[in-house]
Order: sequence, then structure tokens, then C-alpha cells
Amino acid sequence: MKLSKNLSSQIEKLKKEWDKTVLYILKKYGIESGNEKTIETESVKQFKPDTPYQFAIISGPSGVGRSTIGKILRENNVPGVRHYTTRPPRSDKEKRSGIYVYVSQAEFAKMQKQGAFLQVAVTYGDWRGISKKEVLNLMKIGQKFYIDKSVWTTQKLLQKKEIKKSHHIRIFILPPSFNELVKRLIGRSEQDQTNVDEEKVLDRLNKSVEALRDGLGMYHVYLVNDNLEKIAKKILGYL
Repeated sequence: MKLSKNLSSQIEKLKKEWDKTVLYILKKYGIESGNEKTIETESVKQFKPDTPYQFAIISGPSGVGRSTIGKILRENNVPGVRHYTTRPPRSDKEKRSGIYVYVSQAEFAKMQKQGAFLQVAVTYGDWRGISKKEVLNLMKIGQKFYIDKSVWTTQKLLQKKEIKKSHHIRIFILPPSFNELVKRLIGRSEQDQTNVDEEKVLDRLNKSVEALRDGLGMYHVYLVNDNLEKIAKKILGYL
């Protein structure tokens, strides 16, 4: 698929910002040069947990494979905290996954007023929230689980007393490279419609760069999704 000159130009600018942030993260680990895989190697090597964690908070750019990673975790008896959302299901497959609870705007507002959510956020105009009762119950019974949340929602979650005092690990999922992320997002756009929605692709790439930058200092480890089974196994190893 041939991209417009404008999109190609914008992608090149964003790649420079992404690569600059990658180098900044590497320097935080005492490394002068490298790539996304180097970040994974150094973050894993320098992070030495004493005991297994009860749950993982997982973040990363759109298109990096978090949903599929979550599916593998659930297949290994590590459930994900469900998302209450006002958006419609993207597919029957997503609906069957059980990770989303689809509610109306009115239902969501009522639940929010009742204090049912640990955290809420607006994503592309749709409301999302995670149940406080569900999270606290999983903690109480000692069940291993994961929470899939954006960098910005994670920032807010970390201010909650329930999360502050919990024993959890925060993991940022990286693509093998920025160019690979571009391919994945363009591929996803082509699956959704006949032509690439360049505005949507550019918006997601912008947010990807912002997520990498805004998440600095927040995550214990960075893992590169170059193999779904391998990365899921690494996450399970921390729990």
C-alpha cells in the first residue's frame, strides 16, 4: 500500500522522536547505543525481583499485541481485569473473550456515580472503567491476574491506595522497531476498511510516541513483542 507524501513525512518525523526516546531510555540504563531489544535486555537484567508478584499492569502502544498476549495469559489461568466500556464490540471474537463488559452511556454514568470503578478514562470518545470490587476481590483471594491499561491510566491508577499498597509489576510492551509498529497499524487499518485511514494511523503513532515518552520511569521492565508465546512466558515468570 502506497502512502501519501504527507503521511510518509509525518511518520519519518515520529520515527525520529521515537528513536530519540529509545536512546534516552538506554542512557538511563547506562547504555550509549542500541535498540528496543537492548532496552529489554538491560531492563530485565537490572530488575531483580525478590518474590513473585500477584499481578501485572501491562501497557504499550496500540498495535503492539497486548490483546493477544492477554489471551495467552488467560489460557494460563491468569485472568485479566474486565473493562467496562460504552463502545460497541469490534468483533464477535472480542465479545466472546469476556474481557469487555459492554454497557450504555447511562449505565456507565450510574456505575461511576455509585463509585463502582477503580479508575475511568475516555478512549477515542468512549468511556472505560475497571471494577473496584473485581480488583479487590482478586487481591483478597490471592489470584494472579493482569490489568491492561494505557500509560496515562496507569499513572492515575498508581495514585489509588489500593494499587499503591499492592504487590505488582509494571511492564511496558515494545514493538521490535518503530517501522514494525507502523506496518502493524497500517495492516490493522487495511483490515478494517478498503483504504488505509491515514488520519487514524497517524493519531495512533503519535500516541505511541507519547506513551513511550510519558511512561519514562514508571515501568519495571520493557519487553519486546517479537514472539507472542515467549513474551507471555516472560510475564508469567514474574507472577
